[in-house]
Amino acid sequence: MPTQVSDLRICPAVPEDAEALTAYMHRLTGEPHNNIVLDPGQWSRTLEEERAYIARNNANPDNGIFVVATIGNTIAGVAGWDRGSKPTKRHAASLWLSVDAAWRRQGIATALMHYMMAWARQHALVRLELKVFVRNIAAIHLYQKFGFREEGRHPYAFRKQGIWVDELTMALVFPPPSSLDAKGG
Repeated sequence: MPTQVSDLRICPAVPEDAEALTAYMHRLTGEPHNNIVLDPGQWSRTLEEERAYIARNNANPDNGIFVVATIGNTIAGVAGWDRGSKPTKRHAASLWLSVDAAWRRQGIATALMHYMMAWARQHALVRLELKVFVRNIAAIHLYQKFGFREEGRHPYAFRKQGIWVDELTMALVFPPPSSLDAKGG
């Protein structure tokens, strides 16, 4: 599904994005009752720390990806896969994704998901995982559209601004190649 935003660009983050990413994170964490793990005032990375984080993520692209969705010079959303580094976990990755409040409900999360799913297929991932707050119905519906299914509910996972928040684990599993299909008990 194409985005409704005509000049949306999705590409891997680069160290030069650090300033815009820091501003993005301040906007995102500043939202009252946001649906991310940080509350207002909890984002504390400096520009140098953010540049280093981006550089580390770019150091070995096979370990995952960190992308930014930009509209003009503004970061409207971010997403990433964190892939297991050990041989026993290389087949799996964990997703994180967020969209700035000003750009929600315009197809940006869907565009990010298409990009992320293409990367997962290109890297032959078998298991895709994510965690999402139970109250984030829009995100849950998005993930379900892409085939993710609930695997578990974690009551009282977070206490955000005095409110308990349950979390869901969701996953999408692709059949592994037949040579890897033997299950151990």
